[in-house]
Amino acid sequence: MVTIQTNIERLNRLILSLWRKNWRGIQRDEEEPLPAFFKTPSSEVKLLFIGINPALNKDDYRKILKKELKENPNLQKVYEEGFRSFITRSRTKVYNLHELISELELVEHIIGKHHNYEKRPKEIARYLGIDPGRELYMTDLFFIRKTNQAEFLKTYVYRNGKNINEGLTTFALRQLKILSILIKIINPKMIIICNAEAARLFKKYVIPMVSPKINYFCNEFGTYIININGRNVPIFYSSMLSGQRALDSFSFERLKWHMKTVMNKIIE
Repeated sequence: MVTIQTNIERLNRLILSLWRKNWRGIQRDEEEPLPAFFKTPSSEVKLLFIGINPALNKDDYRKILKKELKENPNLQKVYEEGFRSFITRSRTKVYNLHELISELELVEHIIGKHHNYEKRPKEIARYLGIDPGRELYMTDLFFIRKTNQAEFLKTYVYRNGKNINEGLTTFALRQLKILSILIKIINPKMIIICNAEAARLFKKYVIPMVSPKINYFCNEFGTYIININGRNVPIFYSSMLSGQRALDSFSFERLKWHMKTVMNKIIE
């Protein structure tokens, strides 16, 4: 029997293969950024958060890792070699992808302790009665670590560097295809897209891959409904939950209330 862990590892190998084949063809003169990978959920996924792409501030990462070295000696190798070592090692003929991703997950766990991007998603999960450590899953549309969203979209996502109406690059479309497979594998009960541009991309490109026949706005519940593996799943579209353009506190409270109301009526 094929397990979720096996399927997730296959997807991570697809991501790594995509980087090997496509990265240099896009940005030949730029340092190759470490792609984001999928974690294996430890239990049933009740709530899936999707952003647009993970940020990357290498100087900030190194400062945080340096602070943590005394408590966690396992970070020494990552701190000294930097993230590029991951790609370098993974290009060799013999490598342990599981070990490399475990190393990466350790780093991201440490970084997460010092940043607030997980604070509001976890707050929503707790408000809904969902275990944020086991039943909450967080990922992004794209696996490229870039902080400047406008630059990221222009360079890697939009064909001809323009906008969503111009279509997407092959590199971007392949990432969305991988994400669509993940969604079917983890089979979430509820989804929230936490970025306005991510919402537009998700509606136009990902939903047709995941739920080609069912995608409608439910007037009764005030949210969109799609179907994943034979089950109706509500989707909430929101602006960013953290950062300078984050949802204000009052809108955030209403979002939590809305999600709980829908969850109680549709899911339970």
